[in-house]
Amino acid sequence: MILKIAGSILILFAGGMIGIKSGLNLKRRLWELKRLERIVIMLKGEIKYNNSTLPEALLHVGNKTVYPFDEMLVRAGKQLNEYEGRPFYEQWTEVVESYRDEFVLTKEQFEHLKGMGESLGYLDMEMQMNSLELSHIQIKNYISGMEGTMANNIKLYNCLGIMGGILVVLIIV
Repeated sequence: MILKIAGSILILFAGGMIGIKSGLNLKRRLWELKRLERIVIMLKGEIKYNNSTLPEALLHVGNKTVYPFDEMLVRAGKQLNEYEGRPFYEQWTEVVESYRDEFVLTKEQFEHLKGMGESLGYLDMEMQMNSLELSHIQIKNYISGMEGTMANNIKLYNCLGIMGGILVVLIIV
């Protein structure tokens, strides 16, 4: 009997922790999107006002941000400086894909991050600025959509975690 009670408590605890972890992932996703928005703004400034080339801009911004964005941007900037004869988009996609497990972005948001390289690598400065502005608007839309529902979703995840634990306990016992 004591083992059933102890097991039930552990299952309820695990269910609650799953709900809390899901809520924390949601908060982290919002943080990552806000950081990505800041990176896009910094890239626009580097390209427009400092007249930096794309590799220089990626390196400068990468040195001013936090993990995993810092390593990803610096690596992309270095690869672009070395120019292996491959288009920037291929190099960018390869670098971003190598950091996939470091992000909690949704599939759509991650595809947007990968797609940013598609329009950056071969355009003139004005077109790069327009491309970055378009990315900035899309990221702002992701952020505003999340901020509107985040508090309710966190509560929902917490409740679902506990309710799932209760359901498992009822099925087992």
